[in-house]
Amino acid sequence: MNYELSNLIDICQLQNLLNSFYNATGISTGIVARDGTILTATAWKDLCTKFHRINPKSQLRCVESDAQILKQLENGDKFLNFKCKNGLTDLGVPIIVEGVFLATIFAGQVLFEEPDIEYFKRQAKEFGFDEDAYLKALKEIPIVNREGQEKILQFLKDFSEMISVMGLKQLKLLESQKKLILSEEQYKLALYGSNDGMWDWTFEDNNLHPSRRFLQILGYTEQEANSLFPFFKELLHPDDKDCFTKEINHHMHDKTSHFHQETRIKIKNGDYKWVLVRGAAIWNDENIAIRMAGSLTDLSNQKSSEKLLKKEQDFSKTIIDNANVIICMFNPDGSLVKLNKYGEDISGYSEESVLGYKWVNTICPTEIREKALSTIRSFKPSITTTQFESPIVNKNGLLLTILWSYQIIYNEDESIKNVIGMGLDITQRKNEEKRLTEFFANISHELRTPLNIIFSTLQLIDLYDSKNLTSENICKLIKHKESMKQNCYRLMRLVNNLIDITKIDARFLELDLQECDIVSLIEDITLSVSEYMENKSLNLIFDTDVEEKILWCDPDKIERIILNLLSNAVKFTKPFGSIFVTLYNKEQSILISVKDTGIGIENDKLDMIFERFKQVNKSFTREQEGSGIGLSLVKALVIMHNGSIEVKSIYGSGSEFIIEIPINEPIHKTTHNSSNALCNKQHYNIEFSDIYFN
Repeated sequence: MNYELSNLIDICQLQNLLNSFYNATGISTGIVARDGTILTATAWKDLCTKFHRINPKSQLRCVESDAQILKQLENGDKFLNFKCKNGLTDLGVPIIVEGVFLATIFAGQVLFEEPDIEYFKRQAKEFGFDEDAYLKALKEIPIVNREGQEKILQFLKDFSEMISVMGLKQLKLLESQKKLILSEEQYKLALYGSNDGMWDWTFEDNNLHPSRRFLQILGYTEQEANSLFPFFKELLHPDDKDCFTKEINHHMHDKTSHFHQETRIKIKNGDYKWVLVRGAAIWNDENIAIRMAGSLTDLSNQKSSEKLLKKEQDFSKTIIDNANVIICMFNPDGSLVKLNKYGEDISGYSEESVLGYKWVNTICPTEIREKALSTIRSFKPSITTTQFESPIVNKNGLLLTILWSYQIIYNEDESIKNVIGMGLDITQRKNEEKRLTEFFANISHELRTPLNIIFSTLQLIDLYDSKNLTSENICKLIKHKESMKQNCYRLMRLVNNLIDITKIDARFLELDLQECDIVSLIEDITLSVSEYMENKSLNLIFDTDVEEKILWCDPDKIERIILNLLSNAVKFTKPFGSIFVTLYNKEQSILISVKDTGIGIENDKLDMIFERFKQVNKSFTREQEGSGIGLSLVKALVIMHNGSIEVKSIYGSGSEFIIEIPINEPIHKTTHNSSNALCNKQHYNIEFSDIYFN
């Protein structure tokens, strides 16, 4: 029987009856299904609910007692008088419907004599209960004499028999309803309303009546299907015949409620297709099967998906097994659950030696370990991933720097279940970055001294009385002077970029946030370089969809950003091309677009465009110089404004850099003189110093 007691009886009515029994007798009751589900519960005592079943040790005794009770009832005991391992007594009677055990009705817990107070005091001490509260709850347990026990058991027996009779009637009603569902009228509705193929096999004439969908799945016409049906087993895949036949025979012989079987059937084109066949037979009053009907579900897509999933799982496992990344899993307390082969190699510890152990206690310094664990535990379910760097010490005492990426898995109650960590060894990279940063910091200072000397010399030349010079020498002097000046600007730009990059790496560069009109600022910067654009025969177009946008930014850094992007646009745009600077207003930010009609960037070079010391098109370095630092610096300055930058490009048609800068209102506002933000010609000369003009 595939029904539970809750399918046959109105549980609410049972609850009301048992509540009335409690009001009359003071005896607690409950009905528990055979799978352990509590169907009714009336006045269960605190000693059980607030003490025994919430303490891990005493709860274990409860579980053991429950198992023994269930075993006795499954063995056919007609009633139960059981003293649990926590010292209380349960009275119970099984509820059986048509020979099938469905549930148990309990009365209790009770006592048959005055309790042994010393025994329960020892039990309170053993389990760590509050002794006074525990003994107070004990006093609530009713004491029943032998006569009372017999009356309770008789009530439970009568109540169980009543439920059995009611359940049997409901069971017969449900069986009748099941047959009604398979009636002709409802069957026809299902036949044409389902995406599955429907079939009806009448035994009297041995005819198959398939739906259109059934025929579509297999590819046969109705006439072909009927001619092949007597040989249906021959259409089954050889490996599936025995299982399918066994399932049908089991259904027919044991009269199960239905059958279902996945199998492969040969379709019209000769291929085998995975389908799910479901059906049920109908018997007449003489218990003779007269008909069978059911459905046919196309499993082709499901099987293809399962096959693809299996392939992906195998592929993922191969990647994990061979990945040069530490992959590990922790419990919330930091104890290790899983460690891959690469993690063993890096740490020097075998997985077997550290499983179940708080591995991070060994490999991580205390301050790093506690910070990482507290950060992870503080996350809410809306946050599932985090990333940070941390040093570890391997088994050989070597200090390594690992870039950790953590995936957090939550339980249904939003508590952390597991933490999956993936660690990348970046020790070499960090060492190289440190050396490179130190190098640039030193070289920048070394370059400043000769630059100051060159500028001083140029100033002396400007002051020199030119009357003693011939016109020809004066022209040469002017030409060389301008060349020297441009190269000085070029060196100054390199030094400035190197210094700023170094400061950013060391987190020494700070923004001087000022409240200003970003539209006016960028327009002034753009239009002030029009002379350079005309010299290169380029069209410079500025446009905006908002006349004013007040936000907080560092005007000097914004000027560096825009001039750098314009300088790049000039470098790689041929004469008579166009450069567009466009502003788009958003509610909490401004979009700045710098677009050109130049040579563009190849798709495989887009990912490296913002990398430091990278030059996308080296073929232009003879005419347009560059260090490969500019765009890296631009991105860093944008990020310092809490902004973002992206590049779009079609090779041969031009590039577009799009910057988004938020309003950036600071917590502590200060007032600045906006005139300090005005661009000056020396800034342009420096930023455009690596472009040759006529």
